Amino acid sequence: MSAPDDHLLHVVSARREMSWQSFRTVFDALYAQVGGECAEDVAFIRSRALRLLDWLGHCDVSGRQGTDRIFAAPPVLARLPVTGFVHAVLCGARSPRTAGILQEACERHGCDLMTL
Repeated sequence: MSAPDDHLLHVVSARREMSWQSFRTVFDALYAQVGGECAEDVAFIRSRALRLLDWLGHCDVSGRQGTDRIFAAPPVLARLPVTGFVHAVLCGARSPRTAGILQEACERHGCDLMTL
């Protein structure tokens, strides 16, 4: 089961590539669903959300031929540089079923999955 916070990432992942206008439309619809009301702040929150998705490795933002495009990054488990037990973070595209699939794989291999 996915968290409501993941819906934007799920849409970007499903679309694989989208224009800034499409991203804006999707973001605004999801923002309205969670009770976002301040029209002045939505532009800042929207651009911040896109930057965070980019910084976390979930998507790439590109301006080519005069138009901004958002591309879902391929899914990858990125190993964290810590000692002891191996820790990794899932970056890139994902669907609402991804957490369940990873949980099943962890159970088969005797490892733990922590979702935040």
